[in-house]
Amino acid sequence: MKNLGIAILLLLFSGNLFSQGQIFGLKGGLTVGLQKWDAFERDPLFQYHGALSIESIEEGRNSALWGEIGYHIKGSALRSRPFVDINGNTYRPTTQEFQFRNISFIIGAKQLLGQEGAPSRVYYRFGIRGDYTVSTNLDQFDQSINLSFPRDDFVNKLNYGLTIGGGVEFRISDLVAGIVELNVSPDISKQYDQPAINNIPSPYVFGQTINIRQRKITNTVVELSLGILLWRKIEYID
Repeated sequence: MKNLGIAILLLLFSGNLFSQGQIFGLKGGLTVGLQKWDAFERDPLFQYHGALSIESIEEGRNSALWGEIGYHIKGSALRSRPFVDINGNTYRPTTQEFQFRNISFIIGAKQLLGQEGAPSRVYYRFGIRGDYTVSTNLDQFDQSINLSFPRDDFVNKLNYGLTIGGGVEFRISDLVAGIVELNVSPDISKQYDQPAINNIPSPYVFGQTINIRQRKITNTVVELSLGILLWRKIEYID
């Protein structure tokens, strides 16, 4: 993953690729994390993301190559409904969040609709993504009791997937634009891969053992971003 990140940075700042200039971007916003634990869906995790990007400027600007590096909190949540005890007191259980904090590297292509210089332009984009998991919050759960919860031991730190999305650019000036963007990023690899574990001492009945079944977890995130684009044009004088 480190080599992938270096390769992307070299690609992004290649003078040949961006001979007509570059567009630098900064964006951030809401991340909705979705996970499948084996075949079961978990509740959405609501977190945030931020990213830096760079893209090429082609003549007419109908298409572009782009790259991006960002921080994304992926995962899922477990929410229990409020309940009322025999005395009529209402209890609201705490939401349990399972966070996987990832650095993402993406390279891809972008297609723009409409004419260059228009007040606004719709675009769509596609990218290939590599992720590195910096940390999780799994150590906050008591693993001796919550045996079915994920453990850091089985987290895959290197993952890969796709990013598909689109948005609208709003020109603010000749060299500045704002964006509203929506992306869906499914993982192809497994964020978590735990084999079956047998004969674990039961936390509930002294002297008995239980078996923990195999568990595989995959990520998908849906992200809504607001951002800004800054043009850096290169002009050649004969």
